[in-house]
Amino acid sequence: NLTAAETEYRQVLVQEPDNAKAMRGIGFCRIRQADYAGAAQSYGDASRAEPGNADSWSGLGSACLGLQKLDEAEAAFAKAQAIDPRNIMLVKGTELLNQAKAAGKENQ
Repeated sequence: NLTAAETEYRQVLVQEPDNAKAMRGIGFCRIRQADYAGAAQSYGDASRAEPGNADSWSGLGSACLGLQKLDEAEAAFAKAQAIDPRNIMLVKGTELLNQAKAAGKENQ
């Protein structure tokens, strides 16, 4: 249950406000609920709390992709790639970004 999971992550943040893993957990819950703005906020917080974590940047890229902010998504994915080029979220996110960019060029 995503609501229960997000509640647990928020409880962790009450005790540990800089817990990037909990921030990423909230971001994941938000993405699964198609709340891309909320996910971008949570993954953005996580990337600031733990800038060397590829999952934070990949999650931020995915959230920006959901918001159709392709340049921001590309920048976040680039940061993730610099950290861990084999990150699974990065691989899938980059594939979706390339598809979105191609579709945008077709519509011009």
